[in-house]
Amino acid sequence: MTRTLLTTLLCTVGLALTAKTPYIAVSVMHYWNAETGPYVELHYITQTSSLSYAEVELGYQTNLEVTAMILDGEEVLNYDKFVFNSEVFADTTKNYFMFEFSRLGVREGSWQIRLELRDLNEPGSLRIVEDSLDIEAPSKTSLSGLMITELETLSDNYVRFGIPAFPRAVDHMTYYPTEDSILSFYTEVYQPETPERLIATYGIYNINTRELVDGYNGSSTVRAEGVYPVAARIPLHDLPTGTYFLKLEVFNREGEILTGDSLAFGRRNNNVELPMLDISNHVPALSFLNDYQGEETWKFLADCTFPIATNLERIQMASLIEEGDTVKLRRFVTSFWIERDPANTREKFQNYMDRVEEVNRMYGGGMLRGYQTDMGRVRLQYGDPNNVENRLFDNETYPYQIWQYNRLTSPNRASQTNKVFIFVNREIAGNEYNLIHSDAYGEVYDPQWIYRVSRGNNRGNNPDSRSSDFNSDPFGSRLNNNTIINSGSSNSINRR
Repeated sequence: MTRTLLTTLLCTVGLALTAKTPYIAVSVMHYWNAETGPYVELHYITQTSSLSYAEVELGYQTNLEVTAMILDGEEVLNYDKFVFNSEVFADTTKNYFMFEFSRLGVREGSWQIRLELRDLNEPGSLRIVEDSLDIEAPSKTSLSGLMITELETLSDNYVRFGIPAFPRAVDHMTYYPTEDSILSFYTEVYQPETPERLIATYGIYNINTRELVDGYNGSSTVRAEGVYPVAARIPLHDLPTGTYFLKLEVFNREGEILTGDSLAFGRRNNNVELPMLDISNHVPALSFLNDYQGEETWKFLADCTFPIATNLERIQMASLIEEGDTVKLRRFVTSFWIERDPANTREKFQNYMDRVEEVNRMYGGGMLRGYQTDMGRVRLQYGDPNNVENRLFDNETYPYQIWQYNRLTSPNRASQTNKVFIFVNREIAGNEYNLIHSDAYGEVYDPQWIYRVSRGNNRGNNPDSRSSDFNSDPFGSRLNNNTIINSGSSNSINRR
């Protein structure tokens, strides 16, 4: 298959012909084919500023070799290998994003995914990125996963069922500036048993109140087919600046929810003026920040404030990271910390960065830094939980943890008491726990979280079911007998 390499001009920075660490971000989309079974699409993004230039005819070029493998131990189940070749530039001052993707079929099971990155202009260079990969073929009505997409794509590789399916963001939350006023999404509905006519509803919700934003919703008919795409475009012209989430749910004729998914995104709308951090040239310089240099460093210093930033600051941050202007990023970071503590800015900054380093050690690995994981974000945003119940193994469940807080405080939210967070690790070979439910204001809320923790026969047919059968407690399972929520026994509990 001929590969089409998409490049987008980002900004202009000075680059030296020295050894660098190749940067790559990857998103994994799970799909299913009724005849051939499950497969994944890996969407990659890298940028030339993380690579070394080589002098070639007519200018300079970067070349990154990527080998993507799905492994069972040391056995290679499937792989892909390609090279990111940048355009040839007149000099080394251009910084481009480059995109690629792989499509790999793989049978059901818990595997590992390994990326080997070689900068071909740095002999002997090798960076390895590893993570777990859990593959399940659908046993009932389900979704491929919700993707917020670009309106158009330059390559047929990113077209599915005649619909552009190129992800708008790979390595960060999707962001819509004022000039981009149409949100598009794509997913696939799978009915592996007896397909029937269904209805898919979608809408934009306020991430804090969880309420539907009036006028930003719609529906689509799902035909009685084993695989059927669902896509739509939602105008955002009058949507104010803020953080939202797109939610899609699939219903049967009886009005029962069969499956669903959601994705957060940010909106910056200059047509509605809201207070933002000052990034003008009037921002005072902080001498203790002088040791930090380089675009990636300043992107990191801005990005790692996400857990403690307000919703508006998160939108502003995402915009600046996408723009990549180091001067504006530095001003943002400076204003952010002066806003937090004008008198003891350095101490406030250093204490937080120590915490970031701590959660990076605790939860980092694979393709995410610790502060980018759900557990890392929650610990940075709310502090250490008062109680932790840890379920490492159960015959009927995936490993999961319940964190309980006596008191929660967070920017732009009222103080809350006695709140819980439930994390699950559905990829047994890995150690990344995803937040699936919390009763805290502004967090993901799923009262039927037991469905997502359960595996095997305890899942039930309807994730929204309230029946006693669904909440049954089969032999070996303590889902309904946990210490924090139901005052039962536990496998492991840490009191703080």
